[in-house]
Amino acid sequence: MARRGNRQLFAPRRKKLPGLVAVLLMLLFVLAVLWGLNIAINRSPQMLKQYITVPELRRSMEGLSILHISDLHATRFDEALHQLIARETYDLVVMSGDMVGRSGHTGPLLQLMDALPDDVPIFLVAGDDDPTPILTTPHGDDEVKAPWIREAEAQGAIYLDRPHRLEVRGGVLWVIPELLYEIDVDAALFSAQSARQELLAGDNPYAPEAGARLRATEYQIGIMQDAQAARAAMLAQDLCLVVAHVPPGREDVIAMRGDEQAPAYFPGQLALVLAGHLNAGQVRVPGVGALYMPPNRSDAGGWLPPDHLTWGYRNVLGVGIYVSPGLGAGSMHPIPARIFNRPSVTRLSLTSKIR
Repeated sequence: MARRGNRQLFAPRRKKLPGLVAVLLMLLFVLAVLWGLNIAINRSPQMLKQYITVPELRRSMEGLSILHISDLHATRFDEALHQLIARETYDLVVMSGDMVGRSGHTGPLLQLMDALPDDVPIFLVAGDDDPTPILTTPHGDDEVKAPWIREAEAQGAIYLDRPHRLEVRGGVLWVIPELLYEIDVDAALFSAQSARQELLAGDNPYAPEAGARLRATEYQIGIMQDAQAARAAMLAQDLCLVVAHVPPGREDVIAMRGDEQAPAYFPGQLALVLAGHLNAGQVRVPGVGALYMPPNRSDAGGWLPPDHLTWGYRNVLGVGIYVSPGLGAGSMHPIPARIFNRPSVTRLSLTSKIR
């Protein structure tokens, strides 16, 4: 009996998987499943639809539609996004910045534009992650616009740095970059003209450095002169669509709409402001909302912000603002990836009805 007991005592024991390793393997499995789910979400863009109430909207302009696209960040999508866009009809397209992002790669943007109708105007503004749109230093040629802007324009985009007048559905719609509401146009024109005179009075105004600055200054003069001309031609009943990248704050809205002491620079009816930048928080917690929102002009930002501040429609002092959830992931967030945040474009429809 003793020998049998000794054999049992010294018999090799079965190796058991340590509990910690089992937990780690389970955690890795859960993370892999979640990451696979996130990849599937990021490959399934959606089309949101939003009605925008515009008081006293001309009857013929009822239902005027805008396809709002923002914050692509050079993200490549398959045919799902292109087919989504092709199924809808719209009167114009607005891209509110960060379409190429820090990489500067234009391929995804140009592919996206290929899916848009040839007869619909496409307006594009630069975002804070995009390369500089206007060149002020020597770069080997006489072009003022950056190569990525020129590529987009060759594909049919209109780089929105000055007011553009559209006759659409029996009415007039002005598409205006928000920057022109932030500055004193007349003072900016005077300053640019003075800078131009100083450059021309220099020893060699067409040397590489001075020549690049001179071309950029003359370009800015053209923008301000076009803004003055638009102001003179604009009627009070004309609609104004303002395009920004970063959502405007309260003070910005006051400057746009004006008041008795400081009337708005442009006399048309301010119908809507379009913006992006926030990417709906970029990282979203299911059932909770955005994890983080970077500081911006409309809010101080921070962790777990109210969801309505990160995307969608809001009314600030009587001015409608729509912030796109976006398509890609920007650099202003702690985690540089889009997580549980379905890429979205929006079809906006103007209406006189209260919805």
